[in-house]
Amino acid sequence: MIAAEEPEAHLHPNAQRTLYEQLSNSQGQVIVSTHSPYLAAMIDIKDIRSLIRYEGRVRVNSLTAKMNPEDINIIQREVMRFRGEILFSRAVILFEGVTEEQIVPAMFEHYYGCSAFSKGINCISVAGNNYAPFIKMGCSLGVPIYVVSDNDRDGDIKTNVEAHIENIKQDTGLELGDDVFSISFLNLGNDIEAELINSLALREEIIESLVLKETKGTSNSHYLAAKTTEIEALDDESLLEKMRASKASYAGFLADVITRNPQNRVKGDLVPEAFKEAFKKIEEWVKL
Repeated sequence: MIAAEEPEAHLHPNAQRTLYEQLSNSQGQVIVSTHSPYLAAMIDIKDIRSLIRYEGRVRVNSLTAKMNPEDINIIQREVMRFRGEILFSRAVILFEGVTEEQIVPAMFEHYYGCSAFSKGINCISVAGNNYAPFIKMGCSLGVPIYVVSDNDRDGDIKTNVEAHIENIKQDTGLELGDDVFSISFLNLGNDIEAELINSLALREEIIESLVLKETKGTSNSHYLAAKTTEIEALDDESLLEKMRASKASYAGFLADVITRNPQNRVKGDLVPEAFKEAFKKIEEWVKL
């Protein structure tokens, strides 16, 4: 038997991959402890064990045995290749898109005065409603998962997501109890852009972020003033259209505006209710 404690120390990612090949070709049993997402991503996920201290004892978790080969392939392909850090998270917040991926960490910092990653919290976009691989892996391995979902006016998204969760329970045998899983929805009829405009009324912050996006860092005061006047003249519906047309580009600027908080909004006024619920639940899980 070979036991290797954090063999990734002082090795760059490609060297870690080479090391893994050498270890995996060794004769007999090999036990590796690691904090490297690169190393973890190369391992067959069925062989991963997570050790988590809970109420003075250490729990050993592994992928639930009820997962079929297709589930395992999806997790290996969609989670481990690009999001291996989830294995080392204290908790994970999942949401639909790139807008949330950029602004939710800023909201967390506004709310708590510290970054999410400094507390071991990962904020991850699933690019739609592809929650299942993350929930299956995280909850199997003892990493609590919180989902914040859009909520269209017809209720189709909420119904579909809730059915999705029930299917996960039935397919895997995971109970998804309150100690490892929870979910909340934005206000009825809202995606994240509508939530920011219609529910939080962050019009000033959104205008500033759109001006920053469209002026591309210019120092020309006349151009800045003209662009500000142009965007300020838009009604809320037109602002929504502009936001949705440039999700990936305006959201980074909005994250910076939220961090600066130029309107001096009080704690929580920059955070949708569904995300406040997520933050409060995570407080329970990881004792922030």
